[in-house]
Amino acid sequence: CYANLFQHGRLQPDDGAQCGYLQLSEDQETLDYLAHFNHRDLPFVALSALEASEVLALTTERPALNFPDAFWLNPKAVCLERLDHPLISLHDQAGTCTYESAPEGWAVTTKTRGVFKAPLLVVATAQQASQHAMVSWLPLQTIRGQTTHIEASESSNALPTALCHQGYFPPPRRGIHCFGASYGPGDAGMEERPEEHRDNLRKLADALPSLNLVTPAETHRGHVAHRCNSRDYLPI
Repeated sequence: CYANLFQHGRLQPDDGAQCGYLQLSEDQETLDYLAHFNHRDLPFVALSALEASEVLALTTERPALNFPDAFWLNPKAVCLERLDHPLISLHDQAGTCTYESAPEGWAVTTKTRGVFKAPLLVVATAQQASQHAMVSWLPLQTIRGQTTHIEASESSNALPTALCHQGYFPPPRRGIHCFGASYGPGDAGMEERPEEHRDNLRKLADALPSLNLVTPAETHRGHVAHRCNSRDYLPI
């Protein structure tokens, strides 16, 4: 588990923390029902708005589910740790790849690294998978997301847990909060949009009105990326 990776130095303190996370909700009826299971061996505890505020050390007006054993993680660090294995050989920066069936199973031809052969092929190229004739029929869609990056304030730097609401707000990494995110199905645009930064900030302010952040107007920076989903969001 991730705790062992941190304990044995496979992941560093800068790569994440087991700080738990709080999922705010407006569905009081469901949370009242889940509260009956608070003393069972479950990964969450249902909290009132007052109890959630005590966990956050900030005022929120919404009840929540608290997952005290959860982590925030730096995805790049986790991926690199998983790839560092004696049975895995990584060939990065291989350029455009093509693949076809072969007597051995599959042959993958790369632009810069030559040809690789294997009995199994996993296609993990997100929405670019649809560019290959063999899997172009898959029902894939692109979803744009834009995060906002701001410096931690005195109050946000002391945030003891990650927060999920309509968006998400993790503790700072290297003094910066990366939070958001916008949601744009079918939007392939890569430009940063001020209105999406404003919407990220609005959602955070609605969730945590007592959070004091310095957010100079129209100077926000963030990151735009796309994720690939099936139309019904289920695995393919």
